[in-house]
Amino acid sequence: MIKLTQLLKEMKINERISDKVWHFTSLVSLWGILDKNAFELSKNESPAKDKPNYKKYYMSLSRIRSGGFPERSARCISARVEIDGVRLSQRYKGGATAYFTNTRDRDEFEDRLFSDDQYIKNAKDYIKTIDFWPNKCVAKTKWPLDEIMDACLKMGIQLRYFETKQKYYGESGGVVVTKENKDEILNKFMEGLGDISKTEGKINERISSIAYHFTNIPAFENIMRSDKFKLADNPLPDPVLEPYAVNPDKYSHFMSVARTRVQGYSRISREDYMRPLNVRFQLDGNKLSSNYKGKPFDYFAALQGNAIKKNRYDEFEDRIYHSDMYIPKAKSYITRVDVTLDGEDVQVRGVRKMLYNALKDTVTAGIPLYLYKSERDFIAQLRGIEIKDITQLDSIISNWKIGEPFTGTTD
Repeated sequence: MIKLTQLLKEMKINERISDKVWHFTSLVSLWGILDKNAFELSKNESPAKDKPNYKKYYMSLSRIRSGGFPERSARCISARVEIDGVRLSQRYKGGATAYFTNTRDRDEFEDRLFSDDQYIKNAKDYIKTIDFWPNKCVAKTKWPLDEIMDACLKMGIQLRYFETKQKYYGESGGVVVTKENKDEILNKFMEGLGDISKTEGKINERISSIAYHFTNIPAFENIMRSDKFKLADNPLPDPVLEPYAVNPDKYSHFMSVARTRVQGYSRISREDYMRPLNVRFQLDGNKLSSNYKGKPFDYFAALQGNAIKKNRYDEFEDRIYHSDMYIPKAKSYITRVDVTLDGEDVQVRGVRKMLYNALKDTVTAGIPLYLYKSERDFIAQLRGIEIKDITQLDSIISNWKIGEPFTGTTD
């Protein structure tokens, strides 16, 4: 049997797309598809740009309507679009991609459609059915569902409503939206949001047993030097984008953590407006939960108006809330530190000094430390160089000259 790594290496994008495939998205992104009558593809960040079959853009599709990708990759997904794979294959080619390569419990393939065009026009010609349910992360407002219903009725696309998550994933008891029942379903949808959101705004959830916090090098140095996590201010919430936000008067500060090391928040690319996140802390969530509580938060809700970014970053993070600006004894919660050293920022002499100080403090504290030559390896947590003592660290850093790529050599 061919190994997964070999399959990924040899994969060519000349396969037929499965006859029946599904595309999972948020209601806001779904409205963008219907409004433009076009699927907007994501930028292909594949390193194989020199390959003859390389395409600039791709669209994620699933071969199953429920499972790892649709159920667990992003909790803000509330719409499932069934697509005619036979018709897609007449014009586009694709290939299998291990979406969850780096997480053991999500080992499954998705299909990826590849194209040099950023848009697949005439989307309605490929859509067979759209299903939706009142996901708890949806803002409690009739927009854009009202517009989605009107668009589907006008375009002749079957739209089905499921009252619960269980019925949605089981595809049981779906009600087809018609002109006659549209208002009734819209009201049921709003009631459904009310039912499942009674506990929203309360920070009564435990933090995951393993959590991850991503940051940059200056913050890394500050955390290790002070032995404190400095929390961000909890701002006044937007009543539409954050209808169930935590009261900032009671919990004035928060810290962002992720439940997995491989998701949109951790894969923010360097061309985006955010600063590069070179450092990943692995945290003891059980220990944090003994002192702090948290809840999910839609980090990218503010990007709802930008279809490209919303499609790329449609997900929740966890937030740890606290009434104080600092979480003391930070090192006691850190079980591992991973650092990627392939960015331009680490070539700045001042940043390099901050980096060394932070790395030295990490080793001194006895925290497992791994350095990576590439961001790709950092994300996958592969081929990391384990730093076991200060002597090894000094040798590696002294051999790494400003302006040269990091190699990890000690000669």
